[in-house]
Amino acid sequence: MPDHARVRDVVLDHTARVLEVEPEDLRDQPALDAHPTFSSFRMVDLVEELEHHLGVCFDAADLTIDNLRHLDRLTDLAARAVAARTTQAA
Repeated sequence: MPDHARVRDVVLDHTARVLEVEPEDLRDQPALDAHPTFSSFRMVDLVEELEHHLGVCFDAADLTIDNLRHLDRLTDLAARAVAARTTQAA
């Protein structure tokens, strides 16, 4: 099972690519809606990319604007989904 730091790296890399910013920009400003390229359309793209890359399906109830507009919350969401997938596979 990937640890939280590895999941964060995946989320950081994919988020940076989708928002067309440098990963360091996200480290300095983890509030995603602070970036000019943030939009609901990009968040849909990001969710799809993360689900595909991590092999998970996020619970629709977790896809709130609060969870999708901050890097730490998005990372926690992804980490929970990975942990749930791993638990189900065991």
